[in-house]
Amino acid sequence: MYSGYIVSELVSIPKNVYLIRPEIKNLNKTIAELTVKISQKKCVVILDSLNGFLNFLGEENPGRLANSYIMLLASNAKMSDSAVIISSISKYKKEEGWVLVPTGRHVMENDNIKKFYLQTSGPSLTISKIENGKHIQIFVVD
Repeated sequence: MYSGYIVSELVSIPKNVYLIRPEIKNLNKTIAELTVKISQKKCVVILDSLNGFLNFLGEENPGRLANSYIMLLASNAKMSDSAVIISSISKYKKEEGWVLVPTGRHVMENDNIKKFYLQTSGPSLTISKIENGKHIQIFVVD
């Protein structure tokens, strides 16, 4: 969504932000260039959103390829103490755990993955960290 706001000029891009909007034809080159950059200089990479990335890949089973790209980015980010943040629209199902909406694909589980839950209630935004299936409130914006 953020990139859409930038492209439509509803939001201006700060000088220290680089917006990368790959096309399917140059995705491998873009990922390769990005992995080099994040391994050399501390930065934050935001993949907005996992749901859109899976749709973008458009294969019959894009999950495996998306997971590979994400793990490649994450492992290179460790070299420079960078962070990879991936947003998604998901919900928790008791029998299945966290799944993406509307596809029902499972959200990747890993000890290095931290999950945060954002919830709005009226004018307030609550950010909670999810640990062992429980929400631990860490921040409220009124």
